[in-house]
Amino acid sequence: MSFADVDSAVRLQCFDIDSRGCITVSPVIVEPWFLNSRTFAHRLLLNALTSPHVFLGGDAVTYERHRKRAEHALAVLAVALLGGVNSFTLEEAVAAVTHGPEQASGEDFLGYIGSRHLYTILLRGLSRLARHGILRRPGRTRFELDHAAFEAVIRLLRPARGPGAPAWDNARREGGFTQ
Repeated sequence: MSFADVDSAVRLQCFDIDSRGCITVSPVIVEPWFLNSRTFAHRLLLNALTSPHVFLGGDAVTYERHRKRAEHALAVLAVALLGGVNSFTLEEAVAAVTHGPEQASGEDFLGYIGSRHLYTILLRGLSRLARHGILRRPGRTRFELDHAAFEAVIRLLRPARGPGAPAWDNARREGGFTQ
């Protein structure tokens, strides 16, 4: 993976935007064209950066920067998947990234399970959003959303994407998709 791949993953460009401008997660399609796509590779990269693993070597400073950006991105994704609620708990954020439409879960959704590690990663990411004024934190694990600030974050993450365009279609148009 390149730095551009990491950037695409942490900017959540591997997910769809619906007609309202909300991030959605398309189902995993067990077909070579999907599983071998850059879009799916970026989803896997986001998961790898936010799942338990051992750093074996290389540039630790850059790795740590990528990992923190991925935590932030996962928190943004969780909030987006909660569907514009005003208030939510850490437990609800975890549920948003572990269970998708029609009870898809695990590798059929985003690949996460409700582990202690996931709670820690999401708490750090949500806390970062709170420090930046996107969320308010009235309790240790309760958050309130500033909708305008959150919409601005989505626009910053996804400036080149148009509403209603699926991620794989954008990747194909941008030259990053191969079948």
